[in-house]
Amino acid sequence: MSRLMKAANEAVFKALDDYCQIRGAVLTNAGSPRWISSGRQDKEFLRHAKVGQSVSFSPRRKLASVSLHSSEYVLALGFDVQDDYAGLTDVPVEGGHLTFALSELGVVPTATVSEIRQVVEYSDLSTDAEYPGHQPDGIASLYPRVLLLANTEGWLPWNIFFRLALNESRYTGSWVDDSLTGILRMVAELDGNRIPYRVLCRSIFDVDPTSFYLAEYRCLEALFAYTSAKALSASLALTMRWSEVATALEDTLGWYPHEDGSLTKLLALASEADLRDISQMIGKFTSTVDGPARTAARNIYWLRNSIVHYRPSQHELAFDSFNWNAICATMAAIVLHVYGAIS
Repeated sequence: MSRLMKAANEAVFKALDDYCQIRGAVLTNAGSPRWISSGRQDKEFLRHAKVGQSVSFSPRRKLASVSLHSSEYVLALGFDVQDDYAGLTDVPVEGGHLTFALSELGVVPTATVSEIRQVVEYSDLSTDAEYPGHQPDGIASLYPRVLLLANTEGWLPWNIFFRLALNESRYTGSWVDDSLTGILRMVAELDGNRIPYRVLCRSIFDVDPTSFYLAEYRCLEALFAYTSAKALSASLALTMRWSEVATALEDTLGWYPHEDGSLTKLLALASEADLRDISQMIGKFTSTVDGPARTAARNIYWLRNSIVHYRPSQHELAFDSFNWNAICATMAAIVLHVYGAIS
């Protein structure tokens, strides 16, 4: 067993030892040489795979992109439902895959101390010279479900993460309805360099829908930063990426888009029907003089501020009275229209 494989297996079993010890139970073979049995191909995965992007939703639910030579994969831990994902192929999880996932992502067991004892204490190298290693199925039963998906169509990791998180949220008692899910699936196919998928991923599991509204607002902020930086790059014949230009402007000059005016300018690219709908749903400003883009911008910005900032006049604002599925679906439609207009 190579040094890397040994260290990975030691990390897995030490985590189990520590998990039990914290709960007042010391495993009889704690610290003894133990490992998860693996074959030739999954040993190769354990030795040479590298974690790329990752996101942790909780100690028992995580996603990570993984590369092995020229192949790309996604590890999904704690995702119970698996539909048919376009461009993602299910790979059977063997011992080497499991050891890699548990040692690299540090997921917390779901099993009780008694259940861990039954699996872990059955054998080790100190008590059995012929010890073959723990069976992968036994160790896997102590943890949330581990999925390994081959990324066969070259999807960017954050697009995949959001698709998986969105799909999972449908089956976990989420407030997100089928209509919102449908339009968010289209959002999941946009350029990950322009859409803050990390924020969307984290907020989709939040029981408070205002978190997802704020995440969608971040999408509009990102799109305005993109359009502004691209325009400046073209004007000055810069060869830097738009994100580098936007970062340099903020870090060097302290420049950032003024939200009131920039939001109105951006929303002028959206569908007027969506703008009228969002203004009606939020209902704070109903002016027909300002025009749909300006009125929608005032409503969207007001709701954002009402969520983020405490003001005595707003502390009794009844967020439960809003139709968050309809509001978030319309916000997603606005993001799609704006994205299409500037692409």
